[in-house]
Amino acid sequence: MGSAQSAVIPPAVTKSRDSSVAATRARLKDGWPIRVPMSIDIVVPTYNCGQWIDEFIESLLKQDYDTWRVITRDDGSTDNTVERILAWSQRLGDRMTIVPNPNKLNCGLVGNYNVILGASTNQWIMLADGDDIWKPGKISLTLKAMLEAENRVGSNKPVVVFTDAEVVDERGRPLAESYWKWARLRPELSVIFHRMIVESAALGATMMVNRAALNLALPVIGSTFHDWWFVLVASAFGKILHLNEKTIAYRRHSSNVTEVPLTATAIGVIRNVFIARQRVEKLLRQLAAQAAAFVSRFRSQLSSSDIAALEAAARLPSSNFVMRRWIVINHGLWFSSPIKNIGMMVLL
Repeated sequence: MGSAQSAVIPPAVTKSRDSSVAATRARLKDGWPIRVPMSIDIVVPTYNCGQWIDEFIESLLKQDYDTWRVITRDDGSTDNTVERILAWSQRLGDRMTIVPNPNKLNCGLVGNYNVILGASTNQWIMLADGDDIWKPGKISLTLKAMLEAENRVGSNKPVVVFTDAEVVDERGRPLAESYWKWARLRPELSVIFHRMIVESAALGATMMVNRAALNLALPVIGSTFHDWWFVLVASAFGKILHLNEKTIAYRRHSSNVTEVPLTATAIGVIRNVFIARQRVEKLLRQLAAQAAAFVSRFRSQLSSSDIAALEAAARLPSSNFVMRRWIVINHGLWFSSPIKNIGMMVLL
């Protein structure tokens, strides 16, 4: 099925990755359809998403860009996820690679991504969740933006492209028109590294990363969220690009790893200060661990200002009432929403 897609490639273009990358750039420039054999890896870690995985893969098959390969690994599901993946493997053939997990080990979300991303071989990699639905045109839209970004900064620099998303419930019913508005995020501020230390607007299931970003970021160690780690890498050493289009239906259900933002309701923080304070403390522990891991890994490549901000962020959980606020103000560790910042200064 995958090999049949090479018909539009001129005979002079080989199937090597370098040739495919060059061919794709030429087609973008000259207006050709962007179709090269197996040019994109779509990595899909799965865990108990059997009731949704069919709808997700069907949405891939409806894309206008069809030269992709799915790489998936199940993380020890207790439902029918594995059976559904095996059924799709029979249908997709060489367009699906299953990373085996014979002992049904559970590595957690980040651990599962580390394994799957390590199996990727293509120049461009899209992250996906098996419970979401991709909207038509997502792949071609994101790839076009990626290529334009690489043309500006070079393909040897880490590049991350992400988009907005529609938020739906487990049955696919709309919850919010925009993920960014729902979570009170301003993606245009994602280019400011110090802000990225405390918050990421990038929803992993909307992201595409290039090979340079992958090589620099892996393995993801010390971070609770792989997507946050990737945008930190790109913000520090390459380029981040956000697209306003909503390219997926992002499904919220009881098994989601990420929590519903308190600010998804306008007075969420005020109505339950105790839970809000617990959430702030949890966030501080997460960002502190990530900051410490990031500065330890990349110290020699970071500026003195970035090192100072990361080390200060790593001290936040153990700092007192006054020092926490001084660290935030002194190093510009602000959220993108004024409401969040007010809540943070009250609850720190």
